[in-house]
Amino acid sequence: MKTLYMDWSGDPGFKFNRGSSKFLAFACLATTAGFAEPLKKLRDDYRLGSNFYFHFKNASELIKPAFFSLLAQTDITAVALRVDKPALGQDWRKMRGDDLVAHFVAETVAEMPAESIDNAVLLIDGSRDEVALQQRIRIAVSDKLRRVGSTLLKDIRVRPAREEDGLQVADMLAGATASEHIGDNALLGYLHDKAKLIDFTGK
Repeated sequence: MKTLYMDWSGDPGFKFNRGSSKFLAFACLATTAGFAEPLKKLRDDYRLGSNFYFHFKNASELIKPAFFSLLAQTDITAVALRVDKPALGQDWRKMRGDDLVAHFVAETVAEMPAESIDNAVLLIDGSRDEVALQQRIRIAVSDKLRRVGSTLLKDIRVRPAREEDGLQVADMLAGATASEHIGDNALLGYLHDKAKLIDFTGK
C-alpha cells in the first residue's frame, strides 16, 4: 500500500499564558522501503525492546540523534512545516482548533511531490474514533490538492502511532520541527537533503 504518514506536535490554541504551545509543527513523509528494519535496528542497538514506541516528547537526548542519524540513511521524502502561532493574526485565531489543524495538514501534504501523493493512503496519528477531525482533514486536503492541480489521495485513515512505525517517524520529525531554531536545528540537519522545511508566520 502506497502510504503517506502525517503527525503534528503542539496544540492549536492561542492562550499562551495558560500553556498553549508557541509552535504547531506538522510532518508528512513517504518511503519506498518502509521503516520496520531501521527502527528494529535502533531498538536492538539500544536494547529498547521490540515494542518500544518512539515518541519525541519522551525520547531521551541519547536516542534522538541516533534516530535522526539512522533516518538520514533511509529512503525518505518529507515535508516539515512549523507554524509560529504568536505571529498569526486575528483571522487565524478565530478559527476552530480542528479547522486550523486541518488547514495546515493540507498545506503540508500539498508540498509533497506529486508522485508521492498520487493514489496514496494518508495515515494520521490519532484515535480511530476521531471522526470529526478526520472528516475536516479529508475535506481540507481534497480541496487544497484540487486547487493546486495536484494528484489526489486514495484515502485518509487514522491510526494510533503505536501500530505504525511510519507514524512514529512522523511524530519524531514533527517534534523536532516544533523548536525555537528550525534553521540550525541539529536533528533536522541530519535530513537537510531529504526534508523540505517550511516556517509559516502568516505572511
